Amino acid sequence: MLNHIRYGLLIVYCFLWVSNTTYAQLPQCSGGGPRYIYFANNFIQIFDPSKPKSATNPVTSAIPLYVGALAISPNLNAASPSPTFYSINGTKYIYWDGSQWINTGHDIGAPYANNIGAGGGYIYSFDAQNGDVYRYNGTGNAIFIASVAGFSGGGPFDIVADCDGNFYILQLSSPQFVRQYNLKGVLQQQWNVTGAPYGPGGGGVAMIDNKMYFEYYGTYYVGTVNPTNNSVDFLPLQVTPIGGVQDFASCPVIALNTQRVKANNNPAYYCGSGPATPIKAVGSKGIFSWSVLSGPATISHTTGDSTSVISTDSAKILLTYYDTLFCGIKGTDTVNVVVPKATLDAGLPKHLTGCGTYIDSLSASLTNMTFGVNYNVTWTPASSITIPGPNKLKPIITPTSNTTYTITVRTASNQGGCTWSDTVSVTVEDLRVGTTDFEYTIDYGCTADIVNFINKSTTSIGALTYQWIFGDSSGISTQTNPAHTYKRQDVYHVSLVADNGICRDTVTKEISTLHPLKAAFTADNNIFCTNKPVQFNSNITVASQTPAPPSYRWNFGDGQSGTGPDPQHRYSVPGKYKVILTVTDFVPCTDTTSMVLDNFIDPPYIEVGPEDTTLCEGELLYLPVGLSIRGISYIWSTGSTSPNITVSEEGRYFVELHNDCGVSTDTITVTFNDCSVWMPDIFSPNGDNLNDILRFRSKYPEEISGFSFAIYNRKGNRVFYTEDINHGWDGSYHNTPQPIGTYYYMIQLTLAGAQRFLKGDITLAR
Repeated sequence: MLNHIRYGLLIVYCFLWVSNTTYAQLPQCSGGGPRYIYFANNFIQIFDPSKPKSATNPVTSAIPLYVGALAISPNLNAASPSPTFYSINGTKYIYWDGSQWINTGHDIGAPYANNIGAGGGYIYSFDAQNGDVYRYNGTGNAIFIASVAGFSGGGPFDIVADCDGNFYILQLSSPQFVRQYNLKGVLQQQWNVTGAPYGPGGGGVAMIDNKMYFEYYGTYYVGTVNPTNNSVDFLPLQVTPIGGVQDFASCPVIALNTQRVKANNNPAYYCGSGPATPIKAVGSKGIFSWSVLSGPATISHTTGDSTSVISTDSAKILLTYYDTLFCGIKGTDTVNVVVPKATLDAGLPKHLTGCGTYIDSLSASLTNMTFGVNYNVTWTPASSITIPGPNKLKPIITPTSNTTYTITVRTASNQGGCTWSDTVSVTVEDLRVGTTDFEYTIDYGCTADIVNFINKSTTSIGALTYQWIFGDSSGISTQTNPAHTYKRQDVYHVSLVADNGICRDTVTKEISTLHPLKAAFTADNNIFCTNKPVQFNSNITVASQTPAPPSYRWNFGDGQSGTGPDPQHRYSVPGKYKVILTVTDFVPCTDTTSMVLDNFIDPPYIEVGPEDTTLCEGELLYLPVGLSIRGISYIWSTGSTSPNITVSEEGRYFVELHNDCGVSTDTITVTFNDCSVWMPDIFSPNGDNLNDILRFRSKYPEEISGFSFAIYNRKGNRVFYTEDINHGWDGSYHNTPQPIGTYYYMIQLTLAGAQRFLKGDITLAR
C-alpha cells in the first residue's frame, strides 16, 4: 500500500544514499530455499512466514525504499538482474539494477494507480480510489484494462499476481471478497472471506505456495482456499506487531487454489505380485524426490520425475518437488498405494441327475475384499450359465455334459486389474434310455390336408406312452401313429412327448402344409388393337413345380381358348371381352381369375377422294372429300395437321392419319381446266360451309339465257328444279335431307346464241 503523501524529497534522498552503497540483496525466487514476503519500510525488509517473528525475522536488506510501492518481477527493461524489485517514482515505474534504482520513464497509468504487483511478465497498477487496474509490459506506458466492481477503498490497497498473469484483489470492508481476474481484466473466480478483520486498513497482499497473506495493523494473516464453501479462510499468522509496513511483495506463484505438480497415478494399485506399478510426477518440470512415507512398500527410484512401487499391503509414498518451470514453487504430494485383497472359493463339486436336461446353482464365496475396490465376477463356460439378479457368485447352471466351471474375479484396469480364479467340477447322469423321434407324410387336399405321423421312438426300460401336440390348438392325441387333418395351410410345430415312467422326452419338428395356388395374369397394354396380338402373362402363386408343374386353361372371351403360361391372342373386331384363366396344380386344386378387355380400337383409315380429280380454274377443292375414320392426328403433304385442307392449285396431295394402332395414308392428284360451264362431281351438304351447295358453274354467266337445272334421284323422281343460274341444291327435298348416294342432273341453256344440253351424275356425301 502506498500512502498518498508527497514523497519527492524522499526519493531524491534515496537516490543520493544508494550512490554510496554497494550491491545489495535481490529477491529469492528460485532454488530450494524458503519463499519470503518483502515489504517496504525505509529499506526493503524480508520476512519468512514459515518462522515466527524474531530479531532476525524480518531482516532488513541494504536496498533503500521510502515509497510504499513494491513488486517482484522478471526484469522487463534490462537483461539483468532478473528477477528484481520494481517500485514507483512519482508516476513512473523504477527498477533496482543491483546497485541503484533506474527510472523506466514509463507511466503507471493514473496518478493514484500506485499500488503494484507483478506476475506472468506484467506489472499491474491498482487505483484503490476507484478500483481501476492498469497493465505494464516494459515497452511503454501502462494501459487500462479493467475496473474492479464494488471496490471503494476497501483495503488493503494492494494487488498481487500469479505466474499466468492472473491478478487478485482482496477487499476487507463489506462485502469481503477475493477476486481473480485474467490478464485481460475478465473476472475468473470469486471467493468469500472468513476469519479476516473488517476495515480499510492493511499493509499489503502477498501469495506464497498457494496461500494468500496480508498485514493488518502489525498482524499478519494467512488464508487457504476452502473449496467446500468457496471461501478463503484466514487465520492470524503473526500476532506480534511488525511496524512500518507499507506494501507487500512476493515472487509470482501458481494460481490460487491450483496444484500444478502431482502424481499421475493416485491412488496407485499393486496386485501384490508381478511388475511394479509406475508413478510419475506431472504438471511441470523441476527437482523431484520420492520416499516411502508408511507401509511395506519398496520404490525403484528416490529421485527423478518417476518411480515404481511394489508392496505387500497398503502404503503411502511421498513426492517432494521443487517446480523450476512455474515460478519455483515447492510442495509435496502423497500417493496412496492400494494392494487389493480377496479370498475366492468356487464352492464344492456337484453331481446332477436328469433326463437330458439339468439345472442347479453354484455357490462361490468372495471374502476379505479391500474397501473402495470394485470387483467384477465372471464364469466360464458362459453358454450354460445364467445369473439371476446381481448375485453373480451364485449363478444358475444348465449343463448338458460333465463341465468344469471357472470363476474369475477381477478389479478394474484403473484399480490394478488384479485377478483371482478358482474352479468347480459338475458331473451329470442321464436317466433316459432310448430315443424319441417321428417321421410323417402329407396327403394334400384342396380344402384340408392330412398328415400321417410315423412314431420312431424306442426305450429299453418300461413301456412308452405318448402325447402328440399338433400345433393347431386341437386336442392332444395319445395314439402311437396318429393321422391329423389340418384345415388351414400353415407351418405347424408338432411335438411328440414320450414317457417311460422315469423320464419324459420331447421332440419337436416343423411341418409345413403350405401349397398355395393363386391364379393371376396381366395383359401387355392398356389399349388394344384389332388384328394385333395381345400378350398375356401369368404370374400365379404356386407352392411347387413338383411332382408336376401347374396347367393353364385360357378362355379369351371371343369363343377362342388357349394353354400355356404366356399366350398371345388376336381380336378381329373391337368389343368387350372377358378373359378367364384357370390354373390347376398337382393335387389337383384349381383357381380362376378373370379380366375384362374393353379398350379396343381399329387401325386408322382415310380416303381423301378420287385418285385423279379435275377442277375448273378458280374452283376450290376441300379435302378429304371421302371418308376419314379412326384417326387421331393428321399430317398432310402441305405440312398441315388439321383434319381438312383447301386445295386451289394443281398437284399431288397425300395425308397420313395416325392413332394408337398405326397409320393410314391416301393420295389424290388434282388438275385444273379452263371450263366454260361445268358441274362438280361431288358435294357434301353437312353444314360445315364447305361444298354445302351444288351449283352450276360458268365462266361467262352473263351470256347464258334460257337456263333450267333439274336433279333426279335413282328412282327418277325429281328432287330439285330451278331456272335461276345462281340458285343451287342444298341436298334436301321438301326440307328433308336426302340420303347419301348418286344423283343425276339435266341442264338446258343458251350460250352465245347456241342451245346446249348438259347431263351427268353427282355424288351426295355428308
